[in-house]
Amino acid sequence: TGEAGNNGFLVGIDSSEGGRLFVQENNYLRFGTNNTERLRIDSSGNVGIGTSSPSNNLDILSTTSGATVNARVGSTAASGVNNANLIINNGGTGNATLRFDYESSTNRASIGVPQSTQALFFTTAGSEKARIDSSGRVGIGTSSPSAKLEIGNIVQSGSEEVLTIDRADGTQLYSIGWDSTGNEVSFSGNTKNFVFKNGSSSSETMRINSSGRLLVGTTTAFGGNSEMLQIARNGGGAIALLRNDTSVSIGNELGAISWYGNDSTASTYQECATIRAIADVDHADNDKPTRLIFSTTADNASSPTERARISSNGRFSAFGTSVSHVFRVSQTSSTDTAFVVNNNATNTTDGTLKFVVRADGDAENTNNSYGALSDAKLKENIVDAGSQWDDIKNIRVRNYNFIEGETHRQIGVVAQEVETVSPGLVKERNDIDAEG
Repeated sequence: TGEAGNNGFLVGIDSSEGGRLFVQENNYLRFGTNNTERLRIDSSGNVGIGTSSPSNNLDILSTTSGATVNARVGSTAASGVNNANLIINNGGTGNATLRFDYESSTNRASIGVPQSTQALFFTTAGSEKARIDSSGRVGIGTSSPSAKLEIGNIVQSGSEEVLTIDRADGTQLYSIGWDSTGNEVSFSGNTKNFVFKNGSSSSETMRINSSGRLLVGTTTAFGGNSEMLQIARNGGGAIALLRNDTSVSIGNELGAISWYGNDSTASTYQECATIRAIADVDHADNDKPTRLIFSTTADNASSPTERARISSNGRFSAFGTSVSHVFRVSQTSSTDTAFVVNNNATNTTDGTLKFVVRADGDAENTNNSYGALSDAKLKENIVDAGSQWDDIKNIRVRNYNFIEGETHRQIGVVAQEVETVSPGLVKERNDIDAEG
């Protein structure tokens, strides 16, 4: 019996529907345990679990803060595929529009959208935030992903983190974001190194260490640790500068290394020194004549001036301004060779010796034509020497030609013969071959 003369509920028999449980007074039907309502079906047919005012066909809610709300669709079968299914049909019949499956054989859950080309994900604001298209591409912030994962709609008016990788405790390891100030993507991390590895062998190829140095071929910075780029390699070259043009003409630059400086009063960096590779003439296949240009910036100047050049045929030229000397050779030893000229050479280490400057200042050549520093202003304590005539008469003057490189006859002396007459005129040195 109901209250105030109303029926509570009736169980009736309907010829078309069979037995049914219904609310006679068009109100609601509720179920409870321990004198507490647990489920309600309202007059519109909405079902509420944990709520007395369901606003959807099925609402499962909790009013307890921090509570866990679970809904389970499953099977107690011991084996089989698709043991647990949740299927949503378009229009209530036909094939599934959205399907949730659990496969016990692989212990995995799957979400399918059989009747749609795309799976769309929305927020409560009603705007699309992510989608998976029919090709499996994932778009976040874009409705037309062109890659396996594309993140779009980045806020360009301010910095924004796009992707972060965190530890289990929530500490951020790495972040990829948009830096609107420099209009660039930024990579940051709380670990010591960014390490790049070869995908096929998993061997390290490059890293950026905690000091910001780029290390290639080595995991540890070396030297004075001040060089920001350090490259180590077993055999072969380490750096290649390439110009990829259909044609290279005389004067075209093939590559350069430049040094720039900026002091506290300058607004921009200025070039201070360069090494440039320049085409000596027009290039062609298997014909690449190239020169190297070395440039430095002089005192009270703002740009580099060419100071040295090595041409394609090996000619070395140097240029100086307001200097006491352009070329200097300094030695720590007084007995070593400071400067050598060879001819008939095929490379930088062979050839016939023609002219030598010793570290002690002696100059020697193959045809005896050289002069001494005899200017009176360079000397002091000048007195007459004893007669050298007897010694000079005993020195034998010879005609000869050299074994290597020369065929014409010369006149002169033989050192070993002079040494027997006047040893002070002769110096002995070890012969040094091309291997040192």
